[in-house]
Amino acid sequence: GDGQSAGINQSLHVTHRFFSGCPLSADFLAEIVTPVIGLQNETQNETVESSTVVQTQNNLDIHIVYLISSKILMGVESRTDKNTSSLNSFEDVLVEAEKSDNQSLRGYVYTAIVELKLIFGEYEAAATATVEAGDIRPGLFANYTGVRFTFLAALAYLKAAQSSDTRERRRWKKKGLKELKLVRSWVKKGNVNLEHSLLILDAELAVLERKRSAYIEDRYKSAIQTAKVNGFLQDQALSNELASLYFAGQGDVTRRGSYMKHAIDCYSEWGALAKVDQLT
Repeated sequence: GDGQSAGINQSLHVTHRFFSGCPLSADFLAEIVTPVIGLQNETQNETVESSTVVQTQNNLDIHIVYLISSKILMGVESRTDKNTSSLNSFEDVLVEAEKSDNQSLRGYVYTAIVELKLIFGEYEAAATATVEAGDIRPGLFANYTGVRFTFLAALAYLKAAQSSDTRERRRWKKKGLKELKLVRSWVKKGNVNLEHSLLILDAELAVLERKRSAYIEDRYKSAIQTAKVNGFLQDQALSNELASLYFAGQGDVTRRGSYMKHAIDCYSEWGALAKVDQLT
């Protein structure tokens, strides 16, 4: 009968499933929706204590963030049509977070927004959204979402630097290095779940600094393999795509095609059909 604790643990479970690269599917959507319906029913129960209702609503909103993200990735809803896109729902949840001064919920929303922009290749927009979010980590203390945001922020800044002029490049690179330093420190302390993330960032930094192609490819290959071994399917896809983009820029059609094929295969296995459609 402890709906509050059930909601908290269910939210942690959904967070884990989403970020660990478990396949997006109708079953996964159902797993998110079912507790949402239960939480909605609980908040409508007048006998529930007010503090529990507040916590339950928070868990409900967190579930909605992952529901929106999954539906966009799966292509269930449009990412660009303002009349139907669930990005409008992100804005709605963000408004509620601002109204209630819920920094945790705000952090979940911005992490999802930046993640999706990076996945769909909107690098400058991802960097801008990261700046707009500010440091959301205090609201996500001891939470993997805060760790994920740090990686996403570093990646967004480094990608923005790669396509910027000299002055802007320095600004974005400085921001990226600050976040990368945090990720590197966590890996040194033994966080194995970030090993592949650090390798991705090292590869993108090497691209920015125009290091040798062999070194850059080694970083990408290591990131791909480590993500595969540790079960981060979406980051395996991302690593392959980033490698493909790099070799496309180098005019290496063979490597570009090989890495892109693997990226599409991984995105397809993950269930991110909207991304597959973008790449094919």
